[in-house]
Amino acid sequence: MRRSKYLLLSGILLGLLLFGNCTKKTYTLDEPASKIEGLNGSWTLYSVVQVDEVSLSKDERDISSFYIGDGTVEVLEVTFKSSDRTFEIVLGEIGRNYLPSSGTWSFDDDNFPLYIYLEEDNGTITTLKLQGPTRPQDQKLKFSFQRSCTILGEEKEYVGYRYEFNRN
Repeated sequence: MRRSKYLLLSGILLGLLLFGNCTKKTYTLDEPASKIEGLNGSWTLYSVVQVDEVSLSKDERDISSFYIGDGTVEVLEVTFKSSDRTFEIVLGEIGRNYLPSSGTWSFDDDNFPLYIYLEEDNGTITTLKLQGPTRPQDQKLKFSFQRSCTILGEEKEYVGYRYEFNRN
């Protein structure tokens, strides 16, 4: 009885070893998603956080209600076109806009972007730091930027803003 159990167990293990290698699957990776195509489209603002850049703890304050209100008014919307790399920002009914209204955009690296550069027609460039990926399947766009001033001849960042958008 004991011998038959060992034979049965040995047979099962041998079968698993032999047939386990026959069903081995091979996997291939798809091409990485285009970050340029991922940015393409219209995005509606849903959150704004103000960051104290002077504070060591980088204190934050949610100021979304200042930009979005109670949800009954039009809010800031940005449209990026990948075909000609242009952008347009339509202001909402409330809030303050520190971003340029239109121009061209570019990434610091088209494959692995960390920054978006918005260039106005007059040559002024606004730098936005990405806070997440820009793939076609992503439904959220997050970026931040800092405002600075000159104190005793030295440029100092004093406040930052983190904007979050939903894809339309």
